[in-house]
Amino acid sequence: MTAQETFNRYAEKAANMSIEGLRYSLRDCIAAARACSGHDTVREGQYYDEAFAYRNELNKRNATL
Repeated sequence: MTAQETFNRYAEKAANMSIEGLRYSLRDCIAAARACSGHDTVREGQYYDEAFAYRNELNKRNATL
């Protein structure tokens, strides 16, 4: 799976989530990325990509954190 396909999968998942679910998942992904920092850069990047997809969906809906 390419990086673009992976991000598209995150975006599709985000499109079907509630605002509350997006907020929770965004915070969870950021925490997970920070936990991976310094020892698993691949996973850190994946979590940040997923968090970006959730934030992007919140922006589309004009929702705030």
